[in-house]
Amino acid sequence: MIQSINAYSWAWKTIFSPKIRRSIIIPSLIHTLIIILSFWGIFHFAEPYFFDWPPPELPVWLDWADEVLGVILIILSYILWIIFAVTLLAVGFATFTPIAHLIASPFVGQLSLDAESLLRPINHPEYSIATLAGRTVKRETSRILYWLTRALPLMLLSVLFWVPVMNTLVSVLWFVFSSWMLGLQALDAAADNNGANFKQTCAIAKKDKLNTLVLGAITTLLMLIPIVNFLSLSLSVLAGTRLWVHLNSK
Repeated sequence: MIQSINAYSWAWKTIFSPKIRRSIIIPSLIHTLIIILSFWGIFHFAEPYFFDWPPPELPVWLDWADEVLGVILIILSYILWIIFAVTLLAVGFATFTPIAHLIASPFVGQLSLDAESLLRPINHPEYSIATLAGRTVKRETSRILYWLTRALPLMLLSVLFWVPVMNTLVSVLWFVFSSWMLGLQALDAAADNNGANFKQTCAIAKKDKLNTLVLGAITTLLMLIPIVNFLSLSLSVLAGTRLWVHLNSK
């Protein structure tokens, strides 16, 4: 846990250094654009289901309860909206951030490379363009399958979201899963640069599950902070690179 916090502390100190500053612009723009558009679309679609509830028809002798019932419905809709929003954020970060990472992968790789060069001498394996393309396709396929096999059971469990207590459980499980995926994602750029495939990345992450999970949880929380969330992808790559170097120096 301490190492992931130290990794983020190092990332904060490093992100605006001359060598790193030039590498964060494009990944940050891509990440911000995808997240904003994705969440705007989802919230725009979901909002009517929470705030446009038609008032129930009451018997004439209960006319006096119209206003009271209206207030109760408004309060209930906001409570459900908050629970839904928290769950949606966790699901969205687990889903859309890998997409942003994939699109920004050429720039993320360079950012991780620049970060690692500040930590230790680097001697990465070299690949031909054809080999590199094949590795990328295989890596992303493995990542998608890894995500699907774990996200689908959670999606099925999310059907019970409207059941009291279960909605809290579903939200917590999505947050933990999102944090784990973001932790893996943060480590993956440095892992790829060093020739490790996705399966090997997962194996190394599992050796220190707590630090990987905390790394992703910090990333999730940073995404909720205005302005800071623009830099969250770049910060996570820097922190992930720092943690990767630590994990492989044992």
